Amino acid sequence: MVLLEAMYLELGTDPHDAWRIMFQLGEVYSQLGNVSKAIESYEKCLMHAEEFPENSVKTQLRLAELYRSMGNYDLVSVTLENCANSAKSTNDKALCLYELAQSYSFISNWNQSKRALETLLELKDVSEDIRVLSIFLWRTFTKMNGIMPRQGNCLNPL
Repeated sequence: MVLLEAMYLELGTDPHDAWRIMFQLGEVYSQLGNVSKAIESYEKCLMHAEEFPENSVKTQLRLAELYRSMGNYDLVSVTLENCANSAKSTNDKALCLYELAQSYSFISNWNQSKRALETLLELKDVSEDIRVLSIFLWRTFTKMNGIMPRQGNCLNPL
């Protein structure tokens, strides 16, 4: 950690290097269970990710994961909604929306989960992995709410 912090002080003027170092520092703190320091590192990452949208998405997903582990679903939803709104690529947006829908499902907020899934499933050119996970979550949603799919249409939610 000390080495990463020293690297940040030395290389922190370059936004990409600063983001990379702070992200690694956040990973280390997270693995050590120091959630507050991990969050602090990831928040600094966001400041350095303005020019790199893919880094911003990666950082916000990590922050949401930490907030979820703390049980703070208000911060999870704010972070993932911002992630989806700021994502430049369709797959990044889809991943943020999937994580948002899944997070809402963890707390049985099915209306919000459904809203995020509907938005995701309307996106074009989403990777097959994300689309399959989303359809599986959609089926979980419909099962939990007693909604039966039309015959022959069980995998196409929309």
